[in-house]
Amino acid sequence: MELIDVYNNLRTLNLSDKFARLLAAQIAFETGNFKSPLFLEDNNPAGIMYINANYQKDSIPGRPFPAKESKNAKYAKLKTRQSGFRALVRIAYPALTAANTPEKYAELL
Repeated sequence: MELIDVYNNLRTLNLSDKFARLLAAQIAFETGNFKSPLFLEDNNPAGIMYINANYQKDSIPGRPFPAKESKNAKYAKLKTRQSGFRALVRIAYPALTAANTPEKYAELL
């Protein structure tokens, strides 16, 4: 997967060009340029935690968090990569719309 592929997938979720670029860059960073097993095998683009909520209906508990971060938490394993993108948009959208710079976006997250 390339940055342009992620960007194009995010644009199908009705994100503006600006928001899709920012999220694509975030996903590239969080996944080690799309090489993380969390992304490649579990369709999780940003270390999304599994919380067993109704809006996570297309996910199951995945890999455990590193022991130094949490002894019980697990990452979400999503059914499809597009599901992972949708989950990230749901989580990040409030910060995306409130921020006017990438730095402010990172601060709000």
